[in-house]
Amino acid sequence: MDLDPTPEALQRKLYFLLEQLQDMARELPPKYQMRVPIELLSGLANCLLNDTVFEIVKGLMEIQHVTEKHLFQQRLQVINENTLIVSRLLCAMTNDRLKRMVKVGNRL
Repeated sequence: MDLDPTPEALQRKLYFLLEQLQDMARELPPKYQMRVPIELLSGLANCLLNDTVFEIVKGLMEIQHVTEKHLFQQRLQVINENTLIVSRLLCAMTNDRLKRMVKVGNRL
């Protein structure tokens, strides 16, 4: 990256960032698109011109991805544990029914 970018380069970068943000906003459901005015997108693009802010955003995105992956793994673990508990309960219930049926059969 240039240490001292020209105003033209900054302008091109700003337009590029704004265009990318607009593309992202268009992917939102229509009810949310109305809540993201061009002024907000322009302000975000201006903030991203500063490399420090851009690096912070990248870091936060990485943290978010790691957190989401961790939460997904936790969710899978809870689902598996729940499935195991349900299976054990069903097995216990089935065994109890079989025992009762055997007792009734022995009485006859």
